[in-house]
Amino acid sequence: MESYVSSSTRGMVQTVKDITPELTWQTLIAVLLFSCIVTRVITGLQSRPRKVVYGEPQPVRTPPYWIPWLGHGFSFAMGHQRFIAKAREAMNEPVFSLYIGGTTHNMVLAPSMVKAVFADRAASFDSFMNYILKNVFDDRGPIRNMSHNDHKPFYHAISMLTREPYVTDIASAAVRRIENEIPNLVSFSHSIVDQSIWERTSNVVLIDGCSRPTCEANFFALTRNFVAYITTSVLMGTAFVDFYPPLLEDLWTFDSQFNALLMGAPKWLPLPGISAAYAARHRLIRLVAAFHTAFAAWDDGRDPGFDFRDLDDVSEPMKERMRSWRKAGFAPSASAPGDFVMLWAMNVNSSNIVFWNLLHILADPALLSGIRQEIAPYVKATRLSPQETGLPFTEPPRLSVDMDGLLNSCPVLKATYYETMRMDIAPLSYRELTADLTLTESEEDAALNGASEPRTYNFRKGEYIAIPHGAHNKDPRYFPDPDRFDPRRFILTDPETGKETVHLRTLRPYGGGTTMCKGRGFAEREILVFTAAILSLWDIEPADKAGWKIPGQKPSSTAFLPKKDIRVRLSHRV
Repeated sequence: MESYVSSSTRGMVQTVKDITPELTWQTLIAVLLFSCIVTRVITGLQSRPRKVVYGEPQPVRTPPYWIPWLGHGFSFAMGHQRFIAKAREAMNEPVFSLYIGGTTHNMVLAPSMVKAVFADRAASFDSFMNYILKNVFDDRGPIRNMSHNDHKPFYHAISMLTREPYVTDIASAAVRRIENEIPNLVSFSHSIVDQSIWERTSNVVLIDGCSRPTCEANFFALTRNFVAYITTSVLMGTAFVDFYPPLLEDLWTFDSQFNALLMGAPKWLPLPGISAAYAARHRLIRLVAAFHTAFAAWDDGRDPGFDFRDLDDVSEPMKERMRSWRKAGFAPSASAPGDFVMLWAMNVNSSNIVFWNLLHILADPALLSGIRQEIAPYVKATRLSPQETGLPFTEPPRLSVDMDGLLNSCPVLKATYYETMRMDIAPLSYRELTADLTLTESEEDAALNGASEPRTYNFRKGEYIAIPHGAHNKDPRYFPDPDRFDPRRFILTDPETGKETVHLRTLRPYGGGTTMCKGRGFAEREILVFTAAILSLWDIEPADKAGWKIPGQKPSSTAFLPKKDIRVRLSHRV
């Protein structure tokens, strides 16, 4: 009898064990589906429009979502610009909130309210910047734990990029480098060994049988690497970029996973590129640390070592920052993430924007002809003949650039740059409130949003405010026909004199307030010079007989990447 009971009990236990996994998975799936349905019903009811009492603060509405806790996170990660634009149309209000990972993020869209956020000291960028330093740039704590007063020397150093004579000095150095290197955008060399650093990942191929030297290349890779090489060498010195040839390749690998790192993706996550981004980040931080060590020796009059022997051409803002790290007592390994941020920021936007800017111009023959005519007095490409030099060979072409002329007398060129910024970047400006904040839209914004009177919203201390610039840039209420590339939208013509001037309107490509991009003056100058120099010296045609085709956009940290590179043919114009 005992044996039978034991046997029966063991059989029941085994049966329960056998069916438990099945019941558990079925139950789990049912609970998840039920939770998602209930979440969607509740949030759908909560998102309905409420009666507006003008002049009184009203609650911020949240679009409905399906998944508890995660909320809008998946949709946001898949493409925040498109998702926010759809949510904006559904909510039809100047403010709405998204629920992501258990936190509420208030999206502020009306330009008048955006201006107020940037001007209010209660909207702090510090906490979000610390989050970026930790998750993206691998700061282990020393930089994030610095007090506000300790940060002042570093703010002072980087603000040198906005002050004279530094901005002009750095921009002039960039112009000289561009004038020297632009004839070598492609070297027409068969061997990769003889090619420049920026050519080696661009699949440059020499084309035989042409009336003048011609080659094919991947246009995005070529222009991005060319711009980044010169920009980095101007700001951090030639020794820095020459010391580690895979520098740019590692930088692009890291940047390709910027959003994943920002979301806290671990190294072991089985997603393409994650582990490679972690490795690239490690190598780049070690490079910056070695640079800091060499500069400290050089600055003290000691031997910095063979690789970094010549550091005279490091820009003054970077010298000042490295001196500030030393005065604050930072070891090179601790300070490296801080200037790794600089290395990343100085390259990822400008290099992409030059590509998009050139592509939009080249794809429009009328715009290309007009810009070449406009810049002709300020960018001159020449080549001396063998008869002029008395040598049995033709000299390389030469280029001279009048930067002030490009900046002040070429409205179409500048407007094209602004239109590229509108079309091809989608940054987010984040703030955390250190005090309660009330925002009211302007009468103009209210009218554009279909409201009879301006609306007011209250935000509480500790809440997050995000400004999705990309969604605003594609808003037809502020930029009619937003998917059409039209630089004329930024040009104002004086009815009396006929003089054309360029105005940003409600475009805010550099952010705003105390955290407005400090390198904006230098960035604008170098992008205009890069664009004008390449258009003046090079003929660029699509390798595809079908003609120019603007590729789709691939999300990146700020400026979009092309979904597919474009093969082009290049030859000198002189």
